[in-house]
Amino acid sequence: MDLEDIRLKDPSEITDPEEQKALTDNWDQLTEEEKTTFDEFKPEEGGEPKPFTFKSEDELVEKVTEIQKKIRADEKAEEEARIKEEEAKKKGEVIEDFADPNYRPANWNQAFKDMYPKIRDNILKDISNLTAKQRKQLDEINKGFDEEIAQIRKDNPSLPAKGTKEGIKFDKDLAAIGAKYKLGSMSDAYNIYKDTHAKKEVPPTQKNLVSKISGGGGEPAPTSGLKYSRLKRPLDERIDEKLEQTS
Repeated sequence: MDLEDIRLKDPSEITDPEEQKALTDNWDQLTEEEKTTFDEFKPEEGGEPKPFTFKSEDELVEKVTEIQKKIRADEKAEEEARIKEEEAKKKGEVIEDFADPNYRPANWNQAFKDMYPKIRDNILKDISNLTAKQRKQLDEINKGFDEEIAQIRKDNPSLPAKGTKEGIKFDKDLAAIGAKYKLGSMSDAYNIYKDTHAKKEVPPTQKNLVSKISGGGGEPAPTSGLKYSRLKRPLDERIDEKLEQTS
């Protein structure tokens, strides 16, 4: 098929499919004026790709290797993007589309009416997930506190046993102290508990002194023969005097 003969014809004369194909296949060889004249035979955009031509087998292998590397890189990128999107969905960071891309509401009121059920369901889902997460965190904190209290009981055998009436009260007291002073440890709460529940014993020497000053035996000492000025003297002076007499 001679292209030069075809180029001399009027477009209406080119009815032979072979001639039409010849114009299309050799479109780049036509002048701009000819392209305008034979515009109806113009090849479609993105027409058939030109075949690869290689000078040697090594060049072919190099090109194939290059294409394979690009394919693997694209597949890896797609897989990483997919994994990243799934992780984001699990964390609630991705909001899925509410409507089909072709959805066209009549007005804003119609859009909100149609979308409200999905928006409501997503909000409830977020609240539910948050509540479950908080419950899990509280369970972990409580577990840590229970382990601390168990160790405190182990180190202090005199404390009331767990589950008894006294043990339950002890646990509540520790929890109340922790909440009051915003403590993050039951050990710290127990240190405060010990200070507030320590028994204040009167030393034996002080008991003896009080007994002697009061006359002994816990009975009041007779006041006959004592001057008012002596009774009025400060207690510490009287204790010092008594210590001197007994030394």
